Amino acid sequence: MVAEPPTRILFRPLQDFVLMSPVREDQTVGGLALPEGVAKGAQYRARRALVLAVGPGAWQDGKFLATTVKVGQVVYPVGPHIEIYDRGEEFWLCNEGQIAGVAAE
Repeated sequence: MVAEPPTRILFRPLQDFVLMSPVREDQTVGGLALPEGVAKGAQYRARRALVLAVGPGAWQDGKFLATTVKVGQVVYPVGPHIEIYDRGEEFWLCNEGQIAGVAAE
């Protein structure tokens, strides 16, 4: 189940930063439904995120590298990210290099 993007995003990423909305799973891989308390518990972590906005890219070794992820894609971020909370919603911000892959369409 993919999260619905907010109606208006008041944030524009710079450089190669990517703004994402975590996709919360309400079922296990085997298809078992998780109780409400478990799915939203402190130990539960989303592993996928919906891309909401992307920066233009960054300079590296004298070359401009444009970002390759696109708005609307579901990605698999790894490593640390910045958590942003706005109007009761959680968002993640990380460099494109901290995204392991993109979900197949």
